[in-house]
Amino acid sequence: MIENGAIFAGVSADVRREPPIPNSAHPDWRESVFLAFYGIPYDRTSLATNMASQRVVTEKLTPRLEALTPGGGAYLNEADVNQPNWQSAFYGPKYHRLLRIKKKYDPAGIFWAPTAVGSEDWAPGPDGRLCKRTGWF
Repeated sequence: MIENGAIFAGVSADVRREPPIPNSAHPDWRESVFLAFYGIPYDRTSLATNMASQRVVTEKLTPRLEALTPGGGAYLNEADVNQPNWQSAFYGPKYHRLLRIKKKYDPAGIFWAPTAVGSEDWAPGPDGRLCKRTGWF
């Protein structure tokens, strides 16, 4: 990772106890011994450098860590927005239940973020506007 200009940090905490009210946290997070944080420092002067760095994170760094922890999970707020299998990586087995809840309370898909539950129903168009995908689900 270091040879790609990445930084790596980690933290360990005991988060095994389930909260009294269910939440969307990936079950693997509760069983983890160590949370790894990695990335490439942001360049305040070069969008091209930042875009290239993001590709390195998505195409090189993330696959390397996934190979070390097959079937593991990632914490949504500090993960790669371009994670290919984000539904599984961020939500794990809770995704399908969360999607049912999303479709019940937000059937029009008004609330959207790139890796939010149900966001695969939409795609940014060339002008940046969200477009409904057809034939999805």
